[in-house]
Amino acid sequence: MESGLKTIACELVSVDGGVNLHVPVRALEDDVVKADGLNILTMADYEDDDDGMWNASGEDGMGEGSPEHDDDEMGDESVQQECLETFASRDYIMEPGVFLMLKTFLQAGGSPEKVVELLSDNYTGVAQTVNLLAEWMIQTPSWLAEMILFPTWRELFYRLAEEYPDCLMLNFTIKLISDAGFQGEITSVSTACHQIEVFSRVLRTSITSFLEGGVEVMEKNLPEFTKMVCHGEHTYLYSQVMMNILAQEPKGGSNIRRICQELQKCANQRGLDVTPITLALSGAAAYPRACQALSSMLSKKALNPADITILYKMYSDNQYPPPPVDLIRVPAFLDLLIESLFKTSSRLNQEHKSKYMYLLSYAASVTETYKKGIRKHIEKKELKPTTQALEKVQALCAQNKNASELLLNTDHTPLHLVLVDEIVTNHLLLHQKALDLLVRLFESSFDELDVMVRLELKKTVLDRMVHLFSCGCVLPVVNYIRECHARQDTDISLIRHFVSEVLKWHQTDDNIPTQSQNQDSRGSRYNPISDSNNVALAIQAAQILNRRLIRTFSFFQTIV
Repeated sequence: MESGLKTIACELVSVDGGVNLHVPVRALEDDVVKADGLNILTMADYEDDDDGMWNASGEDGMGEGSPEHDDDEMGDESVQQECLETFASRDYIMEPGVFLMLKTFLQAGGSPEKVVELLSDNYTGVAQTVNLLAEWMIQTPSWLAEMILFPTWRELFYRLAEEYPDCLMLNFTIKLISDAGFQGEITSVSTACHQIEVFSRVLRTSITSFLEGGVEVMEKNLPEFTKMVCHGEHTYLYSQVMMNILAQEPKGGSNIRRICQELQKCANQRGLDVTPITLALSGAAAYPRACQALSSMLSKKALNPADITILYKMYSDNQYPPPPVDLIRVPAFLDLLIESLFKTSSRLNQEHKSKYMYLLSYAASVTETYKKGIRKHIEKKELKPTTQALEKVQALCAQNKNASELLLNTDHTPLHLVLVDEIVTNHLLLHQKALDLLVRLFESSFDELDVMVRLELKKTVLDRMVHLFSCGCVLPVVNYIRECHARQDTDISLIRHFVSEVLKWHQTDDNIPTQSQNQDSRGSRYNPISDSNNVALAIQAAQILNRRLIRTFSFFQTIV
């Protein structure tokens, strides 16, 4: 292009306010300048120079000695110098003001050859280079498309993108990998969070895996998922808004809401203040007093009687509609309530204890019915029984007895374990927490007790594990018993007791529904407690047992 511009032998002249560029015909093979207001003329056009504007020397008809020329000579030189400096700038031929500058320069008596030389020497073609690169990016190179098909190369790109997050090529490659359907492999925080398309696909894939895989998959992948979502305020807000919209769906909405609450809890544990986002998504803006009270307590991570009283009055007032129950179902707020009521070391003002109880009961038992986003009904029939139950449990926990005092009872099964069994029966999501509690009790030494008493007490705990096993928590329970057997630190009589109780429970065919049975059929759970024999086996737990029990019998046969 530059050589083509330099070979142009051109002359410029102002005619009727326009600018004419005279070039040889051979120069037209290069696209030099094409724009409105700039006429490209060939050498043949010189034949039409009837007005004699150009003399033999290539100059116009105005002589040097004319008065007008002498008066403007000094001004024209300064104008020419200014124009020449402008023409010397890079890619000035591509600027929209080049035509006006050309006209000014020529009217000041500038040399056309000098203009062509400056414009051609300083032409680098930045715009054309950008267009070329854009075309390359639109058309994915074949070698790159082939590389992302291999896991080894994809892993390399993930590591490079983590190390060089600002590299445009690596970000483009990550997008190609996501477009190819491998977004499930993208677990790196910086890799997933730099592009909205990639982040959206990873978010969708993660949520789908949580819904399909259940609690085990969630517990395994939640830390990495939380790290990705909490990468920044924009990623957290985007994720929570999307999941809150999905939580409104009747099918699977409760599971999505659980994921939202887990994210809130993890964000608080990481020291992030997500209170404004949480309250905004729960509709707190319509209730400024409640919003202010909650925001104050959540920000300080401590309850205070004044704010509790405000919330209590708003939720117990029968004259005005209470705020939405979701407003006080924030996990951080519920944790504060539970800790204040059931932690023996907490100093709870007895005058306000009933208000704490009421708010916790309201959050746990009250349900609301919405239609087209408008609340139609508030169901409170379980509010009073829940409050009474919490008062009894709180009084029981306030006794501050040690574990042996609570568990050691030869007449009947301790009430605490009865409560654990009921929780296991009715709350699938609390199975792991119940197992953790039973493991702690089982591994406690109880040195103050006699050996035989300790064995009987641990058998009682094992009975609770069998009940947990029968409710669907199969593999975690069996894996723990297997570990106890492998460590050889557990009395073999306890292992035999567990195995015999499981086999005894499994002897009847009715415990496991077959595929041909109706989905509404229910079997019986193992439960040696007479107080809770009316609890039936849930269908989901039975189906899980039907698939998994066969895997446990090989282990049992090695022990019995």
